[in-house]
Amino acid sequence: MRPISSSIISQLRHLTALAPSQDFSARSRRLILASPRATEPDAALGSMRTHRTVVIIVRTALFAAGTAVVVAGLLYGSQYFSPLFLPGLNQEKIVAEADMINGTITIQLSQLNYFDTASQASAHALNQVAASPLNHLNTTAISNDTEQIQTMSPTDTDATSQQIQDILQTLQK
Repeated sequence: MRPISSSIISQLRHLTALAPSQDFSARSRRLILASPRATEPDAALGSMRTHRTVVIIVRTALFAAGTAVVVAGLLYGSQYFSPLFLPGLNQEKIVAEADMINGTITIQLSQLNYFDTASQASAHALNQVAASPLNHLNTTAISNDTEQIQTMSPTDTDATSQQIQDILQTLQK
């Protein structure tokens, strides 16, 4: 193996001694100097500009996509979570709630009117019972008062109406 490596080294030394001829060197030098220069810095600069442009475009596209996702999320979230956080955004539910409250107020007002008339009738009956000792034992007066109160009550299931009915029936016996 030793002879092969020494022959390669001797061949390499022989090749380093090789040199081009003077005529070839002069002609090559003139051709190289006469040729237009390759704008390597410009090519590198153009490549860098292209790379920067691509980076800017990609960043802009990612920013636009992120903004679109955020806006879409806010729109969806405002519709989904509006009853919890932003009640002013869901107008249909507000109108339905206002209608329900209005119905409750109407029911409560009608109950107040009924209780007012029932209490006036009860006060009238109690005044009659308290005013004359003989009239409170009169079954006709008690029957008339009972009929008057029964015509005013919309339902006999009301607790106050039932109590008045029980009192009047007790007095009638």
